Amino acid sequence: GDDVIQFLNVDEISVVKIDVEGAELEVVTGLADTIHKHRPFVIAEILPVYDEETDRGRFRRTRTDKLLQFFLGEKYNLFRLIHDGTLQSLTTVETHGNLELCEYLFAPQELSDALVCNPTAND
Repeated sequence: GDDVIQFLNVDEISVVKIDVEGAELEVVTGLADTIHKHRPFVIAEILPVYDEETDRGRFRRTRTDKLLQFFLGEKYNLFRLIHDGTLQSLTTVETHGNLELCEYLFAPQELSDALVCNPTAND
């Protein structure tokens, strides 16, 4: 991703949308320099962990935690995009099995105050 952005000589990136059915970590890793430099809002569908007691659940939990750690390291805040158009401030991507709760927004901290949110879900 970073190589393509550099090749295209893009001056500014405001938003990145990620919907890759489980490969979010690879996309973000491939765009790490771009995210660091341009500080875009990142909208991502992150499939549920469902159950951390299963091999698949542990695999998803580990990847989701690494994704969150990346964004926290870049000083981003986490929000859930609710289907009614509102945002919910989060501190983590919790383990659940509800496909209605899989859309997230990673927002640069310096721009997060401008967002209007519902009360925090898991503080």
